[in-house]
Amino acid sequence: MIDGKMHVSVDVMDDVFKEDMHYKVVENELIVHGVSLEPGMENLDDAEETDTTEVDFFGDDPNDPFKGDDPEGETDLSTEQNTIDEQISQGQGPGQTGGGEDGKSFQAAALRNINMNSLIRVARRYLGVPYDFGTGPYQRTGKFDCSSYTQYVFGKFGVKLTRISRNQARQGVWVSRRLLRKGDLVFFAVPGRFKSNRTVGHVGIYIGNGKMINTFSNKKGVHITYVNRGYWSKKFLSAKRVAY
Repeated sequence: MIDGKMHVSVDVMDDVFKEDMHYKVVENELIVHGVSLEPGMENLDDAEETDTTEVDFFGDDPNDPFKGDDPEGETDLSTEQNTIDEQISQGQGPGQTGGGEDGKSFQAAALRNINMNSLIRVARRYLGVPYDFGTGPYQRTGKFDCSSYTQYVFGKFGVKLTRISRNQARQGVWVSRRLLRKGDLVFFAVPGRFKSNRTVGHVGIYIGNGKMINTFSNKKGVHITYVNRGYWSKKFLSAKRVAY
């Protein structure tokens, strides 16, 4: 409060509006507005499918405890998820740390009991769910954008992620792009969205073998694509591990 008036800093605008925001000061006035996709991004689907040039700087961690297991099979997760939900309700489940509500205070070491193949199977349940940039909660809209999707999936396992991709990039621990594990979050630039092409604009969940599950496409919704070839291989910024 300043002189009886409430003020907030511009860096919380993303959380207030629940989407990525641009802001600038013009003649002592703060102008805040949503951002749009890079021009031509509506053709990203075609670019992903036609560009088969692979890059060599991505790799799977040979010590990944979930490497080799197949998360694609048809598995009834109802019992498994009920167990997870019960543990969380008792404060015992994966990701229970007693930290703050802002999603920034959890300890990665407390997340060791998450089965990443189970998480990926849950993530696959939503293949084809429509994409909507800056969408509201999935329970109300039936849609995701990239960060609401990762937030929703990890939330089912008790891991609290913040809402915006560049804020999620501040959570967890850094990992090498040559030692990626299943369940790692991978972050990318979206040129034209921000002033700097080093600013995170997209996030996906790494599922192994050079692929991620993500949503960025009005045509495909939630889908699986490559990180080691095509469009995203050229936009990679970083990877973080928010669970083990």
